[in-house]
Amino acid sequence: AVLRFYDATRLTRLRTRRGQAGYCRPSWLGSGEARVFCLVHSGVTNLGAGARRTRRSGVGSILCTSTGEENHEEQHRMSISSSVYGVDASFPIHNSFTGNNAQISQALRTFGPERLDAYTDFIRGCESFYEPRGSANACIQSENDRLRLNLEQPVMMSNYTETGFKKIKLNDSLFYNLQNFWNHTLESKGGVEGIEEEYWPDGNTYTNHWVSPTRMHHVNHWHDQIWDAVEREMSQWIPQATSWSKSSLY
Repeated sequence: AVLRFYDATRLTRLRTRRGQAGYCRPSWLGSGEARVFCLVHSGVTNLGAGARRTRRSGVGSILCTSTGEENHEEQHRMSISSSVYGVDASFPIHNSFTGNNAQISQALRTFGPERLDAYTDFIRGCESFYEPRGSANACIQSENDRLRLNLEQPVMMSNYTETGFKKIKLNDSLFYNLQNFWNHTLESKGGVEGIEEEYWPDGNTYTNHWVSPTRMHHVNHWHDQIWDAVEREMSQWIPQATSWSKSSLY
């Protein structure tokens, strides 16, 4: 099997001669070649002369080097895989990977155990971060709320058009002013790291802010101008609407 290599950390499925499958994850990426560390659970793998096999605890470990040759059928399969496996494969969206109602079959079929391990690390990271504050239990509570809202909120929405959304550009004047505002902010703060960290309630799991803090800088006096511009565009898009309720802008 000729593998196609991606410069990402997700697993790439590897087929063997006997029909079994292993998984590959990029361990190093350089200019002109990609090396991938592959775990082959059983079977003899046909990787050509560029592969080296070692043995580790009954699992074949193979270092593969891309030669530029690509199997078009495999390319096509890999290119569509992310669009067909649905939710709860790479990360819990509707159902948790842990607890009494854990749903892990889709994740195992698509990615193997790696995404389950990543999610376990995600939850443990949150709990470890908030444990000194006495709020480690808030992590699971937040996760349960996140999954519940993912199920409940979409069905509560009403589409006012057939498509349900529209993508447009801001007018040039407002975009220019916002771009200048952002550039001035970066300069005055000494870069992105100087922007204040965003506040999250204890245990919030919307992002892994305990590992990678999120940052936010308010738009200040541009707030009303942005709202006005958006409302004008919305009125043209949905002319039957007679009034608007502002939600949030950040």
